[in-house]
Amino acid sequence: MIISDMPHSQPILIIAALKEELKDLKGHLKNLRHTSFKKMVFFSGELENTKVILVQSGVGLHRAARATRAALEIVSPRCIILTGFCGGTHTDLQPGDIVLSEKLILNADTLRFYTSHENFLNLAKSIKDVKIVSGKTLTTQEPILTAKRKQELGKKLDCLAINMEGYGVAEVAHKASIPFIEMRVVLDPAHEDVPDISSKFFFFKKRFQLKKLKKNSDTARASLTPYLVSFIKNL
Repeated sequence: MIISDMPHSQPILIIAALKEELKDLKGHLKNLRHTSFKKMVFFSGELENTKVILVQSGVGLHRAARATRAALEIVSPRCIILTGFCGGTHTDLQPGDIVLSEKLILNADTLRFYTSHENFLNLAKSIKDVKIVSGKTLTTQEPILTAKRKQELGKKLDCLAINMEGYGVAEVAHKASIPFIEMRVVLDPAHEDVPDISSKFFFFKKRFQLKKLKKNSDTARASLTPYLVSFIKNL
């Protein structure tokens, strides 16, 4: 199916793990409404003439897959976009750089993978005014907090970035035969550790890292949101 063949009466389903990743995009939608289903909140609205559904899945592979399945019970989307922050595993990636997942792998299993829709990738690569890289991304089932480990995974698995949801959403989309793309933005670059907010010593030792992460978050959202808007307008 090519992009122009997709029925525009069907909405676009956009999934992200965190409220922070969707809040700016919500501001671009007109006639914003919300509904609850299976203890999750779904936001719907219009971007120009395009219907958009937003879902905050929560962090992790299984939550993301569960949210996607729940969404497909109440809406029949023409495509699924998974978006949000990611951690860079290559040292040349900086906060605000866009990462397109051509191939999504889970943990260290490189034999099983899913791919983003080729036509979506071509469209996503054509958007200007932002640094875009594309390639393999890794879905992990636990947080990767140290720069050393991020870079090790990048080299070992030849992946650009890591996240905790991609493979789960891609698997559900594939089984439902719905075109899919994962497009993310770098939050924490490969040379930076990520603060462990679960540590009891966090507020004493990690406040500088949290401040840095907040700055990175602002940079990442300022890059991702207009990129997503441009992509949706051109679908």
